[in-house]
Amino acid sequence: MHPTKVVTLSFVAAGLLAVLPSCAMPSRGAATPGGRDAPATRAASTTGSSSVVVEADRLERSGDDRALVAHLERHAGEARSPVARARLELMHARALVRLGRKLSALTVFGRAWHEVEPVVDGVGQDILVAWADHEMSLGQYGDAVGHYELALGARDMGREGARALRASLVVACEAAGRSVRAAEHLEQLDRSGRELLDVTRARLLAGRPRSGERSPYVPVADAFLPRGVIPMNPSLILPGIRAREEWGARPITPDHVPMTPITSITVHHSAMPPPGRWGTIAQLKQIQDIHTQDKGWADVGYHFLVDPTGEVWEGRRLLYQGAHAGGAANIGNVGVCLLGNFESHSVPRPQMQALADLVEALRAHFAIPRAEVRTHREWKATACPGTALHQAVLAYRAGERATLALQ
Repeated sequence: MHPTKVVTLSFVAAGLLAVLPSCAMPSRGAATPGGRDAPATRAASTTGSSSVVVEADRLERSGDDRALVAHLERHAGEARSPVARARLELMHARALVRLGRKLSALTVFGRAWHEVEPVVDGVGQDILVAWADHEMSLGQYGDAVGHYELALGARDMGREGARALRASLVVACEAAGRSVRAAEHLEQLDRSGRELLDVTRARLLAGRPRSGERSPYVPVADAFLPRGVIPMNPSLILPGIRAREEWGARPITPDHVPMTPITSITVHHSAMPPPGRWGTIAQLKQIQDIHTQDKGWADVGYHFLVDPTGEVWEGRRLLYQGAHAGGAANIGNVGVCLLGNFESHSVPRPQMQALADLVEALRAHFAIPRAEVRTHREWKATACPGTALHQAVLAYRAGERATLALQ
């Protein structure tokens, strides 16, 4: 979890952290009746709005960023092509950065990428690299690693572009404390690429917080993101969430539906042995394989997965309805899964604390009533998530409060 996060609330009453029995793997559920995600359509035409683009180009050349932002806020959506909209949103985000509106820029970068994902080539790569550069300036090094690595998959990048991007990745991994991954990327740089590192470090870490100083990033939900809006990047709700790109998630398939307004949260467990220190990514991929290949779902069914160390990983994007509670119960319902089989293991303290942080952040942003935080067994005939954890959620709903730091 994010090292500077202040924990204010826990699920558990005193004494429940010591031993938390688990439950069986959640029984088969689906985003819609019938066990399949329903198809979704998205209208997109093939031509752009030339007048909007021409005026945006003129304002950008003139250096009038305030006028450019005002123009794009009014008219960017008029471009008919997703690629054209993405280019305009990228211009919008860069202008916001130059104006010092750093947090607003994060949302616009995400909006730009949403227009073209999962296509990385061309404007998609431009968006990812600019987005990652901006995240570096905010101290969000883990998020930057995910976006740089995704951008590295572009075709026809060219030798110079690949080398520059690889140098950025080394710096981002170093800053994020991922020394093994930094070394892996460093090995793939030639001599001239390694000579770029000092310049790249100076460029990307110019605004890096000093030792012991809090990152300048703050939860965007508390800054400008309107309550209830579902962001492309869940770190705008709770900083430090590991992006799905970081664990190599495959793209969602077309047979899914968009998320409706979010009104509830459901807690699950994976019913698998807890992953070891280096096994979390492999287990996330295994869960995605089970859900997509065995169950036939569009993606991993949960929106978030929490590992035993307290890291929160993005599963299915919040933009899409999950497949975890069964049938209509998935509508507007955020699925959160703790990795581990709690019939045979207790819940590690960092994992429980991370769950509490995540649920509180989701409740605050989406105005979810305490009564709408449930366990899987409250939706279906299943033992999930174990008697002790189920009772803790019931106590939480009843208004009993405890702070994990005091357990």
